[in-house]
Amino acid sequence: ISKKNGLSSNFLTALIQDKNGNTWIGTINGLNLLKRSRGIEFQVEKSLENIYITRTFEDREGSIWIGTNGDGIMRFREGKFITFSKREDLENDYILCLYRDRADKSWISTLAGIISFKNSHFTSHFEKFPFEAVLTMHTDSNHNLWFGTYYYGLYQLKKGELYNYTMQEGLTSNIIYHLIVDREG
Repeated sequence: ISKKNGLSSNFLTALIQDKNGNTWIGTINGLNLLKRSRGIEFQVEKSLENIYITRTFEDREGSIWIGTNGDGIMRFREGKFITFSKREDLENDYILCLYRDRADKSWISTLAGIISFKNSHFTSHFEKFPFEAVLTMHTDSNHNLWFGTYYYGLYQLKKGELYNYTMQEGLTSNIIYHLIVDREG
């Protein structure tokens, strides 16, 4: 599928499949919803046109969260978009990473640092996490939260303590783009 088929751009930045089997495609020029219409045919619906989408994820309630490059966060819920930005007390409108942990807390990485969202409330964690430019987050089998950063290596939040791993500890690079959990957790 491409711009020829109706996508807002050929440059994809985010991709998820929701619990209904629809595919949400973020691009540098908007959000696209790919709905299966009949058999293998698809229908493309565009929204948030001219907005650079950085990340997407679906929460347990079925809301789709959309991070942007300068327009804050949007949440698509019950057919409507709700925007969270600096105007609504979001610390920074440049969203680098969105992640939902096992307790259904949403973690948000901005250019200014880390914030979380739970029970309709944003909480700043800038003091606790002395770094910015978090590109990826993941939880391991022991419920430790891991942060991959641009330039600062890898951080682990374990029982309230923050540990940092860099090239000095054996990493091949201090730039971490993606984290996955292996079979051992």
